[in-house]
Amino acid sequence: MSLIIQVTTVHPWWDNRIFEKIVTGLRRRRHNVLYVCQAGTDEVAAIPGPVVVLPMGSGFATRISRNARAFIECARRPGAIVHFHDPEFVPFGLLLRLIGHRVIYDVHEDNLLAIPQKGSLPRWIRVFVARAVAAMEAVASRFLTIVIAEHAYRGRFPSGVAVLNYPSALSGPGLTEGVQAVAAVADRRKLLYTGCLSEDRGALNHVRLLRLLPDYELHLVGRCDAGLRDKILAEAGESRSRLHLRVSEEGVPFSEITKAYLEGGWCWGLALFPDTPHYRDKELTKFFEYMSFRIPIICSDFPAWRRLIDGRFGIVVDVESLETVAETIRAHDERFQEYREQPIGIPAEFTWESQLDSLERLYSDSE
Repeated sequence: MSLIIQVTTVHPWWDNRIFEKIVTGLRRRRHNVLYVCQAGTDEVAAIPGPVVVLPMGSGFATRISRNARAFIECARRPGAIVHFHDPEFVPFGLLLRLIGHRVIYDVHEDNLLAIPQKGSLPRWIRVFVARAVAAMEAVASRFLTIVIAEHAYRGRFPSGVAVLNYPSALSGPGLTEGVQAVAAVADRRKLLYTGCLSEDRGALNHVRLLRLLPDYELHLVGRCDAGLRDKILAEAGESRSRLHLRVSEEGVPFSEITKAYLEGGWCWGLALFPDTPHYRDKELTKFFEYMSFRIPIICSDFPAWRRLIDGRFGIVVDVESLETVAETIRAHDERFQEYREQPIGIPAEFTWESQLDSLERLYSDSE
């Protein structure tokens, strides 16, 4: 198979989907993969090669320069399959297609819904940017191969190839039967949330729930900006001693999130999101991670979440009444004890390995 170039000009080099799953997964299957990514000078030595490291920086000129450099690196390698992961690279992806490259755009988000919920700019500017990005993506979908990371994006990209963001099968060093046993028998009075923290992702709901459950701890692990961290601590109030934050503005590598999962003893995995169009139909990656580590899920009662979760992997609840959520946790705690004690792992249809098979077929079809 041809050289495969994985390109990200926005995500951190250690991004779970791009680096841990795609780059590392393809290399394990003996594909020739060049990774083009941004990183700090102190991180370069940690990135397994072959790699082209782009300069970091957030200014407009720096971002244009970074994307142009990535374009040049791809253009220098005719015949390569270029698989990129950021909407700001779309114009460069179209140029690469124009000069004969096979180009794949990996859609991680529904940007039409996601961008208006992000950042501190006035909402009308965010809506304008979202519509501009969506229009650019619509053009790209006519000329590039589209990969979608979630079924929810099918409405905007009906011809997109689903390569879903499932977790890797749990096997290999560090995941022995002994580790599985420790994970099953540890203290259970702990609530867990992993991934990006934001108010739209229920960060304050999770802390308010902690105040209603005085015999529980809450552990939040993931990316969190400083302003939200201050809000979380203020909201915790007298419950702050039972709140454990492992957060960073830059994000938390998935290896650190895995360590948190392997500590074991988690009573419930949380996803108490307020109702927004962006998350209503998404199947959160964290759901499949919670399933993998046999952590029962307590989450918002959205139709897509109810179909996936309710009864088998956890319980859906009305997040408008956190008092009822607290009562539900207490009432159903013992019901899921047998589930928690099962060996960690996930059904084969929910593993990343099944999705990597689909990605390999897509690359072969592009030859």
